[in-house]
Amino acid sequence: MDRMDKVASPDEIVQQVRNLPLEEREHVVAQLTRDFEEHFEETPAVRAEIMRRARWALDHPEECIPAEQFLAELDDFVRARKR
Repeated sequence: MDRMDKVASPDEIVQQVRNLPLEEREHVVAQLTRDFEEHFEETPAVRAEIMRRARWALDHPEECIPAEQFLAELDDFVRARKR
C-alpha cells in the first residue's frame, strides 16, 4: 500500500488541521460542528449533563479538561443513553 492509499489516523488528521492557516482551521471546525449538531439529540438528560459539567468547570477551572476529551466523554455518554 503506498502513501496515497493509507488512511490517516485521527491524530494525523488533527495534526494536519493544526498545520492549516487559521481561517482554514476555522472552516474545518465549523463544518465538523455543523455535522455534529445535525446528529446530536439533546435530550433532557443530555442537557442536564451539559449544565452539570458547565457548572463544575466554572467552579473548578484548575481541573478543566481539553475540549477534545470533553467531547469524547460526551459522545460516550450519549451513546450509552441510547442503548
